[in-house]
Amino acid sequence: MKMNIVKSVICAVLMLCPIMSGAQIPNANFEKWSHVSSMLIPDGWAFMAVEGVAVTVTQTTNSRSGSYAIHGEVMDNGTLPPFSLISPTLVSVPAGSADTGFPVSERYAMFSGYYQFVPVENDKMVISVNMYHDTTAIGIGKLSIESIASTYTPFSVNISYLTEETPDICMISINIVGPSGSNDYHEGSYYIIDDLSFDSPLLVYERYGEYSNQFVLNQNYPNPFSTDTEIHFQIPRPMNVNIKIFNILGQEIYELADRNFESGKHTLMWNGRDYNGNKVAKGLYFYRLQSGDMSQAKKMYLTR
Repeated sequence: MKMNIVKSVICAVLMLCPIMSGAQIPNANFEKWSHVSSMLIPDGWAFMAVEGVAVTVTQTTNSRSGSYAIHGEVMDNGTLPPFSLISPTLVSVPAGSADTGFPVSERYAMFSGYYQFVPVENDKMVISVNMYHDTTAIGIGKLSIESIASTYTPFSVNISYLTEETPDICMISINIVGPSGSNDYHEGSYYIIDDLSFDSPLLVYERYGEYSNQFVLNQNYPNPFSTDTEIHFQIPRPMNVNIKIFNILGQEIYELADRNFESGKHTLMWNGRDYNGNKVAKGLYFYRLQSGDMSQAKKMYLTR
């Protein structure tokens, strides 16, 4: 039954407007919707539903920007247990194709967006990103979210690559799983998603490690993080380097370094504390590297 539901909805979505080419995430801010039979479907996306009984993904005006966002909720489809519940599994789908995924042409390092999540009985929201080259998986990213977020909260999914190839297809999926990580989810768990984006395309020298004459600030690791995170950077010659941490309001939180470094690769650690030694609140932070007239910045997310 579920397979038929998935197929019918995907086929319906495939008849919608074509997605934009290149690295554009289809309908990333969920402003475009189309009527398919009695359902309102987000262009460029597919989900599981039982028409007229349990439509797990719907349009909401509770948006972070624009007019709409997407709301996904675990629902009862009216059948007998254990198959009575449907998870709001949302999958990127290119119009005019039987496949999932959409075109990309860069080795993107991070997939980001904003979410709200209200779980029932320790359910989890899982966000996955898969990169393919000629139908072979070459990159993957996954984030599991367990905590309640009743207001819009930023998320970031780091994408790790298994080869040096550039992907040509990306598939994004967002769903709710139960406490065991499987289909033991609970009716009423829901998410709201808005404003998806790719961040930080990996440059050629980042792919192959050719750092000898580059000024590079790498993505922190791990990210998201709950206690400590490493910040890696590379400088082409001896120089003074200043690295500071800022909150989402642009307020300075901490200075990691302001001193001379030798040429080459360096690693600094931030423990998630401010100048007074207090643990900072969970959320989005920025770290900036400056040296003379050169400056680079990246964002990171503290989960606690």
